[in-house]
Amino acid sequence: MKIAINLLIAMLTYVPSVRAHESRPAYLEINETAPGRYHVLWWTPLLLGMRLPVSLKFPDEVRVAGSWIGAIGLFMLGWFVRGAG
Repeated sequence: MKIAINLLIAMLTYVPSVRAHESRPAYLEINETAPGRYHVLWWTPLLLGMRLPVSLKFPDEVRVAGSWIGAIGLFMLGWFVRGAG
């Protein structure tokens, strides 16, 4: 009986190891700076110093007025855009 109880306790307290993939989300921020004008910030994480294959595309009616690029552990793109109309 004692062996059965010890075996039951061992089975109930056993916790198998769990593994999960690393989460590396992209980030999109859009702020309206004036009516019809926006500042767009797009971050994608770097993996071994390279960008992940995720990209951002604006609709054809959006006009990009300026842009910048930066990287410190992630790849950052920023735009000043003007909407249609």
